[in-house]
Amino acid sequence: MTREKVRGHNNNNNKDHLNVPRSASSLCTSSSSQSAVSLSSFGSTNSSCSTTIEDDNVISNIQSNVQRRGRKRCNPLKTRLKYPNKNLPSEATISDIATSHRKSNEKTFDTSNTFQNYVRKEFESSNVYQLHGTNCDPEVFLIPVNDRRSGSFFDRVVSPNKVINFIAQHMKVYYDLSNDHDAFSSKRMAMDDNMWDNLAYIIPLLCRQMNQVLQSETIVVKVEPDCLIFGDVHGNLNDIHHIYTHCIINPRYAKYRFIFLGDYIDRGPKPIEILCFLFALKLSDPNRFILLRGNHEVLRVNRKYGFQALCEHIFEDTFLRYPIIGKLAFESFNRTFTYLPLAAIVRGTGNHSLFCCHGGIPNQKLKSDGHHRSPWTISELNALTNQYHPSLLEPTKHEGKGYRALNEILWNDPIPIRVRNKKRFINKLFYCNKKRGGHCSYFSESALTDFLDTNHLTMLIRGHQYRHCKKSGFHYDFDNRMLTVFSSSNYCGQRNTTGYVAITGSECNVMARVLRQSDESAIYSDFNILKVTINSKTKEIEEILY
Repeated sequence: MTREKVRGHNNNNNKDHLNVPRSASSLCTSSSSQSAVSLSSFGSTNSSCSTTIEDDNVISNIQSNVQRRGRKRCNPLKTRLKYPNKNLPSEATISDIATSHRKSNEKTFDTSNTFQNYVRKEFESSNVYQLHGTNCDPEVFLIPVNDRRSGSFFDRVVSPNKVINFIAQHMKVYYDLSNDHDAFSSKRMAMDDNMWDNLAYIIPLLCRQMNQVLQSETIVVKVEPDCLIFGDVHGNLNDIHHIYTHCIINPRYAKYRFIFLGDYIDRGPKPIEILCFLFALKLSDPNRFILLRGNHEVLRVNRKYGFQALCEHIFEDTFLRYPIIGKLAFESFNRTFTYLPLAAIVRGTGNHSLFCCHGGIPNQKLKSDGHHRSPWTISELNALTNQYHPSLLEPTKHEGKGYRALNEILWNDPIPIRVRNKKRFINKLFYCNKKRGGHCSYFSESALTDFLDTNHLTMLIRGHQYRHCKKSGFHYDFDNRMLTVFSSSNYCGQRNTTGYVAITGSECNVMARVLRQSDESAIYSDFNILKVTINSKTKEIEEILY
């Protein structure tokens, strides 16, 4: 990996010596120097989190601590690699053939005895207690207990408001350009280290709590208006900061619900912070925040696009006895992805309801006579909950119709405009989408009309495609019965406008709006760089720069 280690704490010869926590003077401050963001919509909290990084003395301590921490982030702007990487197209594609040799290893998470023993030893309460006084002490994010040294650490409960306050304060300072425009300044690199150290131990707990909440949700959830809908964010924490400050804590939207259409990770450098922040929001008010699953919330996809490499690289030099937290974080996040709902119905009066998902409508199923096809109904999709929830949902052409239908909700695209008038496509409802690997479909306007009418819906709202949303952040199609929205700025090194959708009233009035113009977000372009180099023969990640 390209992230330089100044003192090489993670050399193989040193792994047995990682059980000693670093000095308690590292990045901790007294409670008097800490402050929390006021969140009326989430309730107040009496406990302050770890370093808020606003005090000059704290920043000085962090900067002086970088050399002792033993790691330094590389600046991708100084490399000769081209961006975006040719091996990583702007739209995800997965080939069954290219990854078939690894397929059997990706169907389950790592349950090896060696790895599980390391996890148990690392997360013994008595061992975690040794982190007291360091900047990665997880206690500042947890609900207090009488004796933190007894019992299992995995039984502890994270306070979502504490995580929200901490990350919100981090974003406020991190994206403040009033005095410093350098995305790779020593101050911001040190802030990154501080953030990762604080999140390291709470990620498994946060994901466990999310799993418990999501278990009660069906594959298609129902949401009442009013609500705001956001498209792909792809690891761009600056966009989440903008959404948070302008929408989530905006008094104008105090009674709104918020729907995210998936693709929270990959192609951006801050997926871990985004997941922890959105998970904390969901835990703080499960009915107000709806997190749908995108095609990048699939293990096989995000492994290919660098999420595992990023997790392992970020957490390779933390305050740990065993260097396993990167792998554990990757598996914890992906296990939670398997519980995420795939679609949401914004339910208005009468037939004024909307279908929201990441990709598109599923291919029609064969009727019992084996000759005629009919659209899936919402009740039929929800009937698959017990069978496929949770599920890895690997992209494949060789599973049953129910499994494939759920996959297609994540992957399907509308028929491209350039081929709609060609004779061989005019009468087709669906046809194979070879661009994304052949395991999903293109759907036509007629197919969409059949699906919406069958389910008494008026419109499909989706994400998944950047191309047509570049100029306005959203794109209407199919006689305004489909709306695509994209909410990630500076996407793959390009300048683009981002959008969102407001749904108001009992009749579900749809208003597509601009979230940020390209010129407004361009000043943060250096903050959203992730470069991944893949070996063309082995398909393994060789280098990652962020």
